[in-house]
Amino acid sequence: MATYEGSRFLGKAIGLDGNAFRRCSFERCSLKFGATAATELSGCSFIQCRLIAEGPAGLTIAYLKGFHQGLGEWGHAAVEGLFDYIRGQEDAPRRGAQQALENRVPSAWQAELEAFGASAEGRTIVSGFKRLSKAQRGQIAALIGRAAQADPAPGPRAMAMARQR
Repeated sequence: MATYEGSRFLGKAIGLDGNAFRRCSFERCSLKFGATAATELSGCSFIQCRLIAEGPAGLTIAYLKGFHQGLGEWGHAAVEGLFDYIRGQEDAPRRGAQQALENRVPSAWQAELEAFGASAEGRTIVSGFKRLSKAQRGQIAALIGRAAQADPAPGPRAMAMARQR
């Protein structure tokens, strides 16, 4: 590990991995971080610098970007939970995961759920559903999902048997 103390860097590309910088000044520098070795930055100043994630760090950023952009509400909540954690809110990842679980119904279905709850029968079903535990709601959602994939149009014989019950 190289150690720099009181150094001034101007307009340079600097690899951070495996180096220690103490009381250094950086101006208009590109700071490259790859997450391949420990880095120390202590008492340093930065003016118009940019941080570049490359290697494993760059791959991590790409994954987080994919989560945020491609996994809907859960992806947003997961990445925002990490940002909250970085900001010093220690329980943020747990809260973010909790929020992600609570947002399991895709936003595209929210309007349909609200419309369903607009009728008297729908309100009864929706209010009963809300009183269930999360585990129970998950089980019902799984059952509904399987039922939705079943044959939606039973034959005449099945309908006759259902009427006899």
